[in-house]
Amino acid sequence: MSKKKSHNKGRETVLQNIFHPELIYSKYFPGKSERLIAIILSVISIITGIYFIVQAKSTNGFYCFPFDDSWIHLTFARNLVEYGSFSYYKNQLSTSGSTSPVYTLLLSVFYLISKNEFIISYIIGVIFLSLSVYALFYLMKIHFSSAMWLTVIAALLVAIQPRLNFISVSGMETTMFIFLLVVSLYNYKKKNSTALGVSLGLLLWCRPDGLILWAAIIVDHLLSQIFILSKEKKLKSRVSLKELYKPFLIAGGFVGVYLVFNFILSGSPFPNTFRSKLATYQHNSRSEFLSRDVIKDFTSFEFVIIWIPFLISGIIIIRDFIKKQYNEFSVYLIFIAGFIFTYWWLLPFSFSFGRYLLPVIPFYIILSVYGIKVILEYFARKVKSQATVNVLGAGYFIAAFVLSIVYINANSDIYSYTCKYYNDRHVTVGRWIAKNTPENSVVATHDIGAIEFYGNRKLIDMVGLVSPEILDKMDAGFIGFLNRYLTEKKPDYLVILKNWFEIANDNPIFVPIHTPEVMEVYKYKPNQTHIISGEVPQLVRKAAGYLQENDKQDAERDLQQALADDPVSSKTYFYLSYFYDSVGKRDKAEGYLKKALDIFPDYADANFMMASFQFSKNNYSLTKVYLDRCLKINPDYTGAQELMDKVKTKL
Repeated sequence: MSKKKSHNKGRETVLQNIFHPELIYSKYFPGKSERLIAIILSVISIITGIYFIVQAKSTNGFYCFPFDDSWIHLTFARNLVEYGSFSYYKNQLSTSGSTSPVYTLLLSVFYLISKNEFIISYIIGVIFLSLSVYALFYLMKIHFSSAMWLTVIAALLVAIQPRLNFISVSGMETTMFIFLLVVSLYNYKKKNSTALGVSLGLLLWCRPDGLILWAAIIVDHLLSQIFILSKEKKLKSRVSLKELYKPFLIAGGFVGVYLVFNFILSGSPFPNTFRSKLATYQHNSRSEFLSRDVIKDFTSFEFVIIWIPFLISGIIIIRDFIKKQYNEFSVYLIFIAGFIFTYWWLLPFSFSFGRYLLPVIPFYIILSVYGIKVILEYFARKVKSQATVNVLGAGYFIAAFVLSIVYINANSDIYSYTCKYYNDRHVTVGRWIAKNTPENSVVATHDIGAIEFYGNRKLIDMVGLVSPEILDKMDAGFIGFLNRYLTEKKPDYLVILKNWFEIANDNPIFVPIHTPEVMEVYKYKPNQTHIISGEVPQLVRKAAGYLQENDKQDAERDLQQALADDPVSSKTYFYLSYFYDSVGKRDKAEGYLKKALDIFPDYADANFMMASFQFSKNNYSLTKVYLDRCLKINPDYTGAQELMDKVKTKL
């Protein structure tokens, strides 16, 4: 035999061993080394998380989080340690405002060790992702015991999954939730009744949507009892009904304490945050949620290597269902489908970066690896060259690995940008409040995380996360209720993002950054500081669009509708004045402008426009009066400065 043929034969043998590693596993991966492999994979996830942190610090010059909710957990944890109260302001505002009490409790333990909010949050998030990888390795070993390379690949793809690494350093409970999901499924598959009960109980304490896994396990159990198992597995995969009693009785004990805990704090069995999210987002378009947050997101280029084999595995599981054969991977598909369906039905919104749906990603990957296994086995039966099959398998996973690395870098850039976004707005405002307001001040806001953690002032939560009395009012008339509520409560300051609420009849006293989205701080004045009615800003924007298209009739209609919806907004009168001036109806324009100034005399834009009207009528003294007001409100108003120079030459 020639050297070339010998070399090719040896190469083919190696490739065969790649696809059938059980032939060499006992030699190169003895039992004691499995733990080492799992640890190495876990460490890879830690290194990737650290990379996100280091890159953000290098880019921004500071540590931060990409979500405001991260500081909500930290505020509860700090107050629990310092005041012994599960509250949101010192030992006051005791409330079930944390969606994840067990995560908050863990934060409080770490807070005893370090007061650095970023260090403790990063450590917890990264460690739980690494533990998830470790647990998933052993979960996959149950399924791929005869092809351990699939176990390694599944765990590796989770370890370097960009979105999971993003969330691991975001100060959220998500990676703890994922860990408990994986551990619960491992305990279910291994029939560890007591451990399953505990992990399912903790799952609920971590996030209410953990109940979806409870349902998935029950459905999967029923399938295993009703359907005929494949001959190879016979009956060994069955979990008897009796074996499910014990874990669910244990988990039920956790549920009882959880419900009592929330009810004592807020008078409801579920956290305020859960109820607030439902009230805020449950009316979102369900079709858009499916098309944008699910299909578009999970078939994006980042998942191009994953979603096709996932579909194949799904088809196989459904086929087995039709044939009344139990598929050992069915519980993962049931969980994913149940998770998405629950959000579609109750909360059709996946939030920033799809973080509400991130917990399904490990199981998305598991089913994708299962799909690849089926594909390669099919080709192995159809083609004569095993080497070809091996190359296909190796090529697929190399591509998946490279794609993950590419998107780790892309997601790291997004992470750095988003951290800067929250630092420039929420953190800056929180620190400003701590420095510039009296300690007994009350602040009303809708983003309560960083503003409370750094500002440390008593809050009125405008969306009900820690103010449950607001939750029942979040309907069509919510803005009207909120204006009345704030007038009654008389907060000292109001902090808003303009894309959430738009304020009229007042000027902000602090704006940390003027690039979108703009956060503003107001010194609240009862019966003056006014939140514009919900539909009015949209009507005004539509009118502006019509005006650009020279559609004067529709522009006037929408502006008049805006005025009818909110007749006390000085901004609406100002926009109407601008409209009628643009269509040549100066007298009508001036009438609306006077009304705007009657409501809000310190309206800089309205004073400048009135000065312009008076200047055009040669009323120079009156022009100067309005310009003086405008420049007193805003000394940097360029148009007013230029017009003042012209007026001085006329007087």
